[in-house]
Amino acid sequence: LSFSAGRRALFGYFYGKSALRFDPQTGETIQTFRGVREVYASPMNSDILCTDKKRLSLYGPSGERLWSAQRESFAILDVGWSGETVAISETVGGPSGIRCYSRHGELLWRYKGRKGQTSPFMYNPETRSYIGVDYVAGPAERLLVQWDEETGTIKKEQVITSGSHGRL
Repeated sequence: LSFSAGRRALFGYFYGKSALRFDPQTGETIQTFRGVREVYASPMNSDILCTDKKRLSLYGPSGERLWSAQRESFAILDVGWSGETVAISETVGGPSGIRCYSRHGELLWRYKGRKGQTSPFMYNPETRSYIGVDYVAGPAERLLVQWDEETGTIKKEQVITSGSHGRL
């Protein structure tokens, strides 16, 4: 499930089959999206990111497609949102990768994971940056990484282990 406060809608999907848009007050189905694997709703505005087997597509508040890009893998790990950008973490044949796009579809930056997966992933409006954990499954150390929203430059990075208590 994914909730869009801006659209006052709840999205549910049946991986690879279809997605539904519900009225959260009544539970009534408002819209059906055929062939959509996942729906990610922005907490910052009314945009939604829909994925199918081959593409990522960003839709604006009135349902218009703003842009579309090729998927690079079979799995989306996480999606982070600012008001003007969307960053997508995917598995890409080994270490995962992040691509950050402007709301208009311009690829702003990429990050190739150094440890393995990059998830969970979020946006911090106070620092205008994305923050995520780059890690390998198991007890190995992890990297807590902070990227500049517009350039992808690493602002801070910290090694974390199960016993460390650091802050970015």
